[in-house]
Amino acid sequence: MDSIASILNVKTDYPIGAIPARPTTPMIADENQTVPTTLTRRIEAEKIDPPKTTTPKPNNDNLDLETIKKSIHSIRDQLEAVIRALDGLPEPIIGGRAGTATESDLVLATGEKILEGVFNGEKMIGEDGAEYAVPPNYASKSKLVEGDIMKLTIGRNGSFIYKQIKPIERKKILGVLAYDLESKKWSATHENRHYKILTASISFYKGKVGDEVVIILPEIGRSDWAAVDNIISK
Repeated sequence: MDSIASILNVKTDYPIGAIPARPTTPMIADENQTVPTTLTRRIEAEKIDPPKTTTPKPNNDNLDLETIKKSIHSIRDQLEAVIRALDGLPEPIIGGRAGTATESDLVLATGEKILEGVFNGEKMIGEDGAEYAVPPNYASKSKLVEGDIMKLTIGRNGSFIYKQIKPIERKKILGVLAYDLESKKWSATHENRHYKILTASISFYKGKVGDEVVIILPEIGRSDWAAVDNIISK
């Protein structure tokens, strides 16, 4: 009997009953696809992120903060001196304070002392009851009036810086200049009243005896001193 193969007239190269192997199609690698190898997988598994770099924070212990603050305050003092010079204000007086410091004085972290007081026409009477000499040129140019509230800053180097912080209500009247040869003091006469005037004000306006003078007084109450607003020379 002919075999089934002969009957079907099929030509085979393998024995009857054997299962032919499935043909394999060779894999063509995609150039855009990377096939990880064992070595590659191992490197990926053992991959370590690079160490992060951090900016070291400044150590304040290495900075001389006190020296830096002193330098800043020194620069500020110099700038204030320049501003005062440009404004035509006199230099702050040194050691012009009468009396001693009290615990009521406000002491800043910078070493400066701040206190307030009342202008009496010639000096400032501080909260501690002590008298503080106000530069006449400053009082004249600022036209300080008796009763004005002032602030005094005493610097670390002993300098005095005054500032008018609350002017009293004012009024102006017209008087006549007079000069006392014995006391060598100037005054303004108005309706039989004599008001003391700072010599610096007369020198600034170049006043003379008998000149009319516009003086500034407190709006309410009586005062012994007057500020000069202007002088009308004869």
